[in-house]
Amino acid sequence: MIQSRGAVLAVLFLVMGALGIPLLWMNKAFSNAERWFWAVVVTIYTAILIYIAWRICMWSYHQIVG
Repeated sequence: MIQSRGAVLAVLFLVMGALGIPLLWMNKAFSNAERWFWAVVVTIYTAILIYIAWRICMWSYHQIVG
């Protein structure tokens, strides 16, 4: 299962985000260009999710404080 392209992409986007990049690089089903592409996409995706979570926390904080 670790060599399945679909399983690796699912782990990257649904479970681990940027922490799954080593799993991507261990998978022989991806070429080097694909590995770099998916690593960049997942890093940007993870950064966006962290930013959204930060914005929600700040909005909640301002709602509580007043």
